[in-house]
Amino acid sequence: GQGGLLSPMADTPTYNAARFKPKSSKLQGTPSKPPAKSPKPSPSHSRRYFTMKSNRSFASLFSMRSMSTAGASEDEEVRAATPRLRRRTSMKGVGMSEREAETRNPAPKQDEHAHRPSFRNSISMKSMRDLGHLAGEALHHHHHHNGSTPDASHEHGLFGGFHLGKSEKKAKKVKTARELSNITFLSGVKFRSFSDSKANGTNNECSSFTEPKADKIMPKGESEWVDYNKRQVTRVYPGGHRVDSSNYDPVVHWCMGSQIVALNYQTPSPSMQLNDGKFEENGGCGYLLKPAFLRDESPEAHFSINTGPFTKRVKLVVTVLSGSQLPMPVRSHTHEPLDPYVSVELTGVPADVQRHRTSVVTENGLNPIWNETFTFHVACPDLAMLHFTVWDKEWGPTSDVFVASRAVSVSCIRSGFRSVDLRDEAGHNTGDHKFCSLLGIFSISEEDEWTATALRQAEESAR
Repeated sequence: GQGGLLSPMADTPTYNAARFKPKSSKLQGTPSKPPAKSPKPSPSHSRRYFTMKSNRSFASLFSMRSMSTAGASEDEEVRAATPRLRRRTSMKGVGMSEREAETRNPAPKQDEHAHRPSFRNSISMKSMRDLGHLAGEALHHHHHHNGSTPDASHEHGLFGGFHLGKSEKKAKKVKTARELSNITFLSGVKFRSFSDSKANGTNNECSSFTEPKADKIMPKGESEWVDYNKRQVTRVYPGGHRVDSSNYDPVVHWCMGSQIVALNYQTPSPSMQLNDGKFEENGGCGYLLKPAFLRDESPEAHFSINTGPFTKRVKLVVTVLSGSQLPMPVRSHTHEPLDPYVSVELTGVPADVQRHRTSVVTENGLNPIWNETFTFHVACPDLAMLHFTVWDKEWGPTSDVFVASRAVSVSCIRSGFRSVDLRDEAGHNTGDHKFCSLLGIFSISEEDEWTATALRQAEESAR
């Protein structure tokens, strides 16, 4: 599908609640303020942290033979370690500060030559892995001072299966069935740069771009993006800021050669009308072959939507003669007859964007007659589209009301008298829009670049 267009169908700090003792008022007889209530810990702490439930459980975990002094029995170790651990574990989250904990639970006097492992003040571990690191560090410190060799099985039983080093990386879990992967053609990859995709990309890779990201990349490398779309598949979709399901202009991305330009189908809009008109070509099968200059992969072939080269220029003359059986607008607040006028807009590369409009015919929606002629100098007809829109003129402060529309690719237009069937805002020709149409005269002729440039400049100076 690379040759064509596809129709889119931080770690949180541990909880600290400092309890303070209110100072007595300097004035006699003035009652002191009640102590402030400690805020309750948020529920996320119970999920994101491994915290000991009480001082007793923490003391029983670390009062082990591997952390003891030489020659002490297990019961003596527990009695010696418990006051120290209580002092260490009396955290702010328990309800008192470290300074108050030192005062209420003084550390027992120790022999200055006796070795005890040093622990951090906080016992709130971010994970079981951190707890294993802490215990393993203490075990290594003990064996280093006693001259003994640690036993792997003893370590496993001593620390209850905690990893005493870096945890082994888990094997990457395959989320896609191999059978499905074998029959899937497009492979989604993250876009890094045009140079990286040119060096390492393959033809079956597809990268997705949000609307803001595409708008940011496009001005920096138009030709590079066109060349990128010759090798790989691009998908563009509306940005997340469109909470109202509105749509962006898809024409510029078609001109860049993007294969999949996704739109919000649930929202009737001019973008959806252009999309419906674009894919009516080729029998409405949902696939269009891109023009030759968007498929040519030769090194000397480069195309830019601003500078071209535009080798096939045409002159398009459109005469809007009349309308027939124009329906009443759906959102019309009055039941008065229509005051219709027609907007004729040419879209495509930036050099081709032009718009004209007819005069207003008052109170005639059955068979209004305009008989007005407009001339368009088209630089790139393979990417241009002609968009007809009929509006009901509102003579008050309210804006004009949509009546009907139709979008047609310039490459599908033929010279002569033509009837243009109109559609409603959602692109349907049913109900009141089943028989409404515009009658016009179309004339297409080739012209050279010099003539087109001279005529365009003359028209701009006349305006």
